[in-house]
Amino acid sequence: MKLQDRVCTVTGAASGIGKEIALTFAREGGKVAIVDVNKDAALAAARDIAKAGGRAQRRSRSLTGRVGRSAVSAARGSEVAAHRTAH
Repeated sequence: MKLQDRVCTVTGAASGIGKEIALTFAREGGKVAIVDVNKDAALAAARDIAKAGGRAQRRSRSLTGRVGRSAVSAARGSEVAAHRTAH
């Protein structure tokens, strides 16, 4: 497992390409921090990763404002980061 126990932050991780990146990081042993504006979908993505045997946690709603600053701060501690946006 290439990412064994490394902290991986993925923005836009609740669906689409971002979710696939998060799932891939988890399959490779990473501890995935899911950041997405869609709270329910982010929680579902974390559950999907856990069901597949991975480790994931929803960290924040957005990368804007005060909440976003905490997400960016959390990402600073990451060893791997991926940013996916719909725009």
